[in-house]
Amino acid sequence: FGDTHFGTQLNVTYTGDLLTPSMQCTVKALTVFYPNQSFTAPTAYGYAVNIPQNMHFVHLEALTLVNPYKAVYCTGNGVTMHGIYGFPLYRGIELGRIADVARVQDVHWIPTVHYSIGATLKAWVQANGYAFTVDGAEQFDFTDCFAWGYRVGVYFSDFDADAFYGSYGSWKGGGFDQTNECVVVSGGLGMRADGLTMTATTLVPTAGAGAGHAVLFQ
Repeated sequence: FGDTHFGTQLNVTYTGDLLTPSMQCTVKALTVFYPNQSFTAPTAYGYAVNIPQNMHFVHLEALTLVNPYKAVYCTGNGVTMHGIYGFPLYRGIELGRIADVARVQDVHWIPTVHYSIGATLKAWVQANGYAFTVDGAEQFDFTDCFAWGYRVGVYFSDFDADAFYGSYGSWKGGGFDQTNECVVVSGGLGMRADGLTMTATTLVPTAGAGAGHAVLFQ
């Protein structure tokens, strides 16, 4: 009686991928914390959530991913992600080769989720972390997603070198703050981000002359 706290926390020491959802699976109301993670140069762990190819229509909802090395990787079609908070250290949400719409809403990557993270680890993330990456997602819809203190906010590139260059979609609201490069489109690898629209999105690169870019075409 009187207990209004609901949900589950996983304290993870396993270094591989933690969760691998199956077709039409829902992962909801879960906190993931890596208690042994370094506060200086972080230890490499697998993904907190890895959605494999052909595992379609997975739903992620109300997750707190406190300090994963890599948060979410998805190559399954029709995924939805809603209400995800945390401070991934190296990679946040990565969309790979997806042939149906990926809908990502209300994702916030901010260090205040982990109050004791410290200046040294925040500096490492600023130098190395990518909040969002898109590689071959035929359509994506990001709404009200935000990240603070990363090397790159959202990076469009052909990371897996499969020569598929058809990423397109929309980014509405949210934005990036104190990020070295807010939006990067890597033309050198052939990724064109065809049809990308960004509306009502705030882009605040790191301060100082030449320190960062709101949008960078490579």
